Amino acid sequence: MKSLRTDRTRWLEILAVLATALGKFLFMDYLNWRFPFVIAAIVLWSTYIIYQYRKQRDVLSHWGFTRNNFGKVVRMLLPFGLVAVVSFVFIGIYQGTI
Repeated sequence: MKSLRTDRTRWLEILAVLATALGKFLFMDYLNWRFPFVIAAIVLWSTYIIYQYRKQRDVLSHWGFTRNNFGKVVRMLLPFGLVAVVSFVFIGIYQGTI
């Protein structure tokens, strides 16, 4: 498969991920701007994904977003997901944070 990314694009994507992570600590933990940060991150990353998809249609499969083995993976992870959700509910009830 032909490489879809140049080294420059790869480095810019890595820097964007690092900026998102650092933004989490600054805006969510330090400044307590949770909602604006989450909305900005969703909008910016969604815009980037749509831009890359329009530029080159097979970029999503290159990033690993495919339907291959989707059902098998869901069946494998479902028990862990259910245990996690039930645990979260019980912890929330116990702590009075639901």
